Formats: sequence, structure tokens, C-alpha cells
Amino acid sequence: MSKRVLLLVVLGMVVGGSAVWVAAHLDAPSVAGYNPVRVYVGTTTGVNGDGTAIGVRAPGANAGYSIAGAMWRQASGPWHTEGETPTCLVPNSYGQAIRLGVVKAPPTASAPGSDVVIWFECL
Repeated sequence: MSKRVLLLVVLGMVVGGSAVWVAAHLDAPSVAGYNPVRVYVGTTTGVNGDGTAIGVRAPGANAGYSIAGAMWRQASGPWHTEGETPTCLVPNSYGQAIRLGVVKAPPTASAPGSDVVIWFECL
């Protein structure tokens, strides 16, 4: 193997290794311009009176969320689309086991960014 070919192979390995390191150590979603779905499993700390908002206690997600418009299902049943009121969450209750998918919507112009529930499952 000539020195030129060997140099190109080594250079390719250095560039490839650098790319892998950068991808592993940077926040890839912010670099790529999108936000991945974060999945949280926990319990509800409260369901509002009309069943459109919940509080959740889960590792990494102790917060309140609007669930209006999110797809949902009870246990491993069929998925329900927006416009249907979740029957698995009792209004004014708490303690329901839940799994939810959340994305962070970035701020745009004067609108603030926020977490958005795109789906949830009553467990």
C-alpha cells in the first residue's frame, strides 16, 4: 500500500471518528433542528375538571401538561384520535398510571416554546 493511500485511510478514520464523537457528545436534536419525542412513565398528580389537562410525576417530568388533541389509548387498546375525550382519565382524580410522549415546541416570534403531549397511554 502506498503512503498516499495509507494517509487517505488514516485521514478518513480521523474524520469518521471525530464525527462519531461529536454526534455522541452534542445535543443532536438542536444540531439537526428537530426535537425527539421524550417518553415519560409515571402517575397523574391531578386531572382537571374537563379531562383536558393533567399533572404528572415521573422521572424527568414533574409538570403539568395539556392533553387536549393528543392521541390516547387505555392500556393496550386501540388508539383514539383528537376530538375524543379520554375515558381512561377521571376528571378531578389523581394516581392514574400513565405513559406519555412529549416534544418541545421551540419558540417562534412572540409565541413561547413549550412541551407538547402528542400521545399518552393509561396503564
